[in-house]
Amino acid sequence: MNLRHPQCRGKIERFVHLFRKTKEYAELNKHYPEFEIFEETQGKFELEVVQAAFNKWAKQQATDRKRAEFTKNLNQLISNDYVLVRKRI
Repeated sequence: MNLRHPQCRGKIERFVHLFRKTKEYAELNKHYPEFEIFEETQGKFELEVVQAAFNKWAKQQATDRKRAEFTKNLNQLISNDYVLVRKRI
């Protein structure tokens, strides 16, 4: 995921807010100032630990979104809002 993409800005802000509450951040903050922890180079976080945490967080966000969408669609099928039609081959 390219961090420079305009759609990523909001995601990055949410990630940074949550990452600041972790033990990893506390440990990194002992050795690096905050601006170096979240420094970006060529669309990625410079520190591998931060990039790995961001990738894991982004993947979990995508999974949660897909699960919510699946649940919504399943609920609509159950409530008869939509009907499944068999494809003819």
